[in-house]
Amino acid sequence: MALRLIISLLFFGFCLTLPVEGRADSPDLARKYVNLLRYDEQFRQIHENCLASAKSLPLESLFSPDELKTSGIKPGSKEWAAAVKEYEAYYTKVCDKPSKEEFLEALASVYREKLSNAELQQAIAFYSSAAGKKLVAAHKLASYRVTELISDAQAHEIPSAAVELKSKLSAIGQRARRAGRE
Repeated sequence: MALRLIISLLFFGFCLTLPVEGRADSPDLARKYVNLLRYDEQFRQIHENCLASAKSLPLESLFSPDELKTSGIKPGSKEWAAAVKEYEAYYTKVCDKPSKEEFLEALASVYREKLSNAELQQAIAFYSSAAGKKLVAAHKLASYRVTELISDAQAHEIPSAAVELKSKLSAIGQRARRAGRE
């Protein structure tokens, strides 16, 4: 989820830096611009990375051994398989928002708000040119590499950070229990 937020903020931050000289009154131009910039491919990548991030934090890492014992749901049991299935369904539901259409429309609405029809037409003309298409392809690759870097970092850091957090919380709990006995 953090990955989706970071990437969404990067894209929306870029959109908000565009010059403001008028407001487009043609929704079709804004959507044409969004389509031309291939944001649908970026959405797919964000969605896939969100789903992959669920794998970096396995269900068992969310519970302490004591919680697992008292819950009656233990790794490897029949109930555990059902719990994992529910966890995957949860992550799928979380990653399905915003939808592709909501994502693309959010981008288009910013372009509609910040650019006039003339500016959108100029941008469309540029991004339809050879240089513009090359820039879109380069941006897509740069975005992919940054997203991959973030995903790899999360895949390696989240499990170890979760273990470290549990250890620190356990130590805090132990200190609190000792303080309560004194």
